[in-house]
Amino acid sequence: MIIDKVLLATDLSPMSQLVTDCVAEMAAVGVKEAVLVHVIDIRAEGSPAVASKDQQNERMLELNRIQLEARGIKVKTIQPVGFPAHEIVSIANQEQVSMIAIASHGEGYIKQIFLGSTATDVIRISDVPVLLLKGREAAPASRPISWNIFRRVLVPLDFSVHSDYLLQIIKDDSALFRDVVLFSVIERARNQMELLALLYEKERQLDLIKKELEELGTRVTVQYGQGAASLNIMETADQENVSLILMATRGQGLIKELMLGSTAHAVARRSKQPLLLIPSRG
Repeated sequence: MIIDKVLLATDLSPMSQLVTDCVAEMAAVGVKEAVLVHVIDIRAEGSPAVASKDQQNERMLELNRIQLEARGIKVKTIQPVGFPAHEIVSIANQEQVSMIAIASHGEGYIKQIFLGSTATDVIRISDVPVLLLKGREAAPASRPISWNIFRRVLVPLDFSVHSDYLLQIIKDDSALFRDVVLFSVIERARNQMELLALLYEKERQLDLIKKELEELGTRVTVQYGQGAASLNIMETADQENVSLILMATRGQGLIKELMLGSTAHAVARRSKQPLLLIPSRG
């Protein structure tokens, strides 16, 4: 997975500023270009409140541009009028970006993750990976937050073709994914015998994957869970102190599809950690 061009979706809130900080930091892992997108919601366009913010928004976008360029990132700024999610995804496709970075909390149209919000809609309709960043307390300017987003990555697997696609991404860029936690959950079993049989099969499969990744120089930890998939994923993310959760937006069982109540949606809405959501090619 080559991440060299990122669309940074901003509503110019404090949380969106942290997204800018994260993308600027990603210059160290190969980001060379950023498309800074601030959508003027067509439902608010023309109102006195929007008009009064125009000059302030221009100044904030300019500060974001300067911050990114200081890291050697080439910046293109776009301020379209329209429906935010559709404008963001459309621009991402036009600009052929590697990834969309968006905040899950903030002001305006990126306030929280719930069905119908901008972040949810971007994840649902995007054909490119989406990095969903979670809220953090603001740090003093003298001690800026360091995201170190790929420091330790949790990878939930359901052994479908979609999981295979995630694993191929990790194998193709083992220099980026240096430390991963492979996780699989048994959501249900009819009896103890079936539970043991399922656990044995998962251990066998994960052991093979672990050896393949270790041969590429990746540090690998293997964990298992039983019960509700989303709760197990979030608990493991906390216990393993991961910096990122990598998930496919389609799959079977564990990661079936992104909709209200699905595992991916629940994790996106409730996890403390950032998520990198990959539209499966399977």
